[in-house]
Amino acid sequence: MHSDDTENLIRSHLEQLKGNRNAAAHIATLESLLKKLKNNNFIEVEDDDDEPLEITIQINDQEHQWEVEAFRSSVEASQSVLKACLVITGGSAVALLAFAGSAWNSLKSEGIESLGITLKILGFAIFLTALAGCSKYLAQHYYLLRKPEHKTIGDRFQNLFLLLIISSYGLILAAYFEAGNMLSMFNIVRPILIN
Repeated sequence: MHSDDTENLIRSHLEQLKGNRNAAAHIATLESLLKKLKNNNFIEVEDDDDEPLEITIQINDQEHQWEVEAFRSSVEASQSVLKACLVITGGSAVALLAFAGSAWNSLKSEGIESLGITLKILGFAIFLTALAGCSKYLAQHYYLLRKPEHKTIGDRFQNLFLLLIISSYGLILAAYFEAGNMLSMFNIVRPILIN
């Protein structure tokens, strides 16, 4: 293989990787190209030598497709977790406000204070869910840059996302406990017996 042929082979392989939006070449492919350069000393390559290169290209393509599907499923899973958290938190706050509107006159002062605490907890849970959505977006952004230092940053944002979502669900649970305590804080009016 002549040096021009070698250069053209390497360039065509790199263009194919760029076309697949792959920022990194597979090690086996690079080793195969180096082996061809070393063993053949720029002598014409036999047709049988191209078969391992084709297999390596297919392996790279399959790995790339797997990475895309794994990334897509991760995005879909995080979206469903975020949506569920927002629906639960927002629905709980709306239900609590509707309940408070009808039970306002019957609550003791401690009950009204407990109602305020519960709404604050739910509001903070909504805020944490929004922050989790932002951190998941940043994690995906850095993963798409496909550099080692960006993967580390993406991993940190992914861990932050998980921490924020778990904290948000924990706050929802705390709000439900506080709302349960509030149910015991009604003014009890004894019925008047008429004989």
